Amino acid sequence: RDGADEATEHLKGCKDQKKIAVYQKKKLQEKHVLQQRKEKQGQQDEVTGVKTWEFLGGANENMWLLSEVELRKQCKQYELETDGDKNELIARLVRHRNSLDSSRLLTDGSGE
Repeated sequence: RDGADEATEHLKGCKDQKKIAVYQKKKLQEKHVLQQRKEKQGQQDEVTGVKTWEFLGGANENMWLLSEVELRKQCKQYELETDGDKNELIARLVRHRNSLDSSRLLTDGSGE
C-alpha cells in the first residue's frame, strides 16, 4: 500500500481528538489558501482579457476575450440588460454598438 492509503486508514481509526482538530484546521487552511490563489488567478485572467481586448482596439469580434463579469459591466455602462450567458451578452453588446455606429454614420457626427 502507498502512503496515502496508510494515512487514510490511520485517520479512520484515530481517536485522538486533539490531533484530529489540528489536522482539520490544517486542511481548512490549505483549502483557504487554494481558494485565495484561484481568486487571484481569476482576477488576473480578467485583467488580461480586458487589456488584450483594448490592445486589439476593443472591436466587437474580439469580445469573446472578455469575461462574463466584464461583459456585464459593459452592458451596465450602456444601460443594457445584464442577464443571460456570455453569448447573449456579447450579442446584446454587438447589436447596441453597431446601432451606435450606424447612427453616427447617418448623422455624420454633426448632431443634425
